[in-house]
Amino acid sequence: MKTVNLKLPFDEKDFLINGNENDVSILCAIEYCNNNYEPHIMNLLKKIIYTDFICIDIGANIGIISLVLGYLASQGKVYSFEPSMENYAFLLQNIKQNHIGNIEPIKLGIYDENKQVNFTHINEGSGWSFVNTENRKAEVKDIINLLPVYHSVHETINCIRLDDWIKFRKINKLDLIKLDVEGAEIKALTGATETMARFRPDLVIEINPHTLEKIFGEKTENLYLLLKDLYTKIYCIHIDNSLTEIHDFAHLLEVLAKGRGVEEFYCTIK
Repeated sequence: MKTVNLKLPFDEKDFLINGNENDVSILCAIEYCNNNYEPHIMNLLKKIIYTDFICIDIGANIGIISLVLGYLASQGKVYSFEPSMENYAFLLQNIKQNHIGNIEPIKLGIYDENKQVNFTHINEGSGWSFVNTENRKAEVKDIINLLPVYHSVHETINCIRLDDWIKFRKINKLDLIKLDVEGAEIKALTGATETMARFRPDLVIEINPHTLEKIFGEKTENLYLLLKDLYTKIYCIHIDNSLTEIHDFAHLLEVLAKGRGVEEFYCTIK
C-alpha cells in the first residue's frame, strides 16, 4: 500500500489517498502533478455542486472524486459504486481516514442488466480496469498484451441497473452523476433511462472511443446520440478549465482529435 497527499485546486483542503503501491494510473499521476488530480474536473465540480446535492459516483475507483463530491455536497449525500475488490477496499479506507461521513460505498457495478459479469482489474493501473465482454475476448486479450509489465486479476462482479437500485432505495432526489466505466457507459445509461428522465441530473462523463469500440463493440456516435436525447448542452471540459460546447457528432470527433483522444464531458439541461 502507498499513501499520497491530494490537494484541492480551489481551497486549502487536502486528503490522504491510499492505493496500490505499484499503481501508475492514479497515485503516480497525483505525485507527478504536484499533489493534484484532474484539477479541471474538480474546478468544474466546485462551480456546479451545491451543498445539498445528492450525487452518484459510478466507477468510484479508490474514491478521489467521491471524496471531493462529499466535501462539496457537505449537507447532501454521495453514493459511490465500485465493483472491484481491491479498489473497493481502498475506497473504504480513503472514506474512513478522511472523515467524510456523507459517502456511502456500494460494491456493485452499474449495468443494463442485474447480473454477474467478468472483470479485469489491473494492479498497476486501477483506473484502466474493465468489464470483460464475451464477444470481445480477442480485443480484451490485445489490451492486456499491450501492458506486458502489468499484472491483471480476473474476478466476478455483481452489477445492477441504476433504475432498479433507485427504486429499491427509494431515492427521491438526484442532482449529479459522475460516470467513468471504461467503455461501459452506454450499458450504464441504458439501465438508467427512468432515472435520467425523472431527475435529469447533471452528468460528468468520460468518453473514450477506444474502450467503447474494443471492449463493447459500441460506436462513439451511439453514446453521443444517447447524451443528446437526454441533455440540451454537452461541453468538453478542457485541462485549462475552459468549456467547449459540442454542436454535433463531427464536432465531438474534432475536439477528441485535437485533445488527448479521451476527454471528460459535462452534460446539463441548465
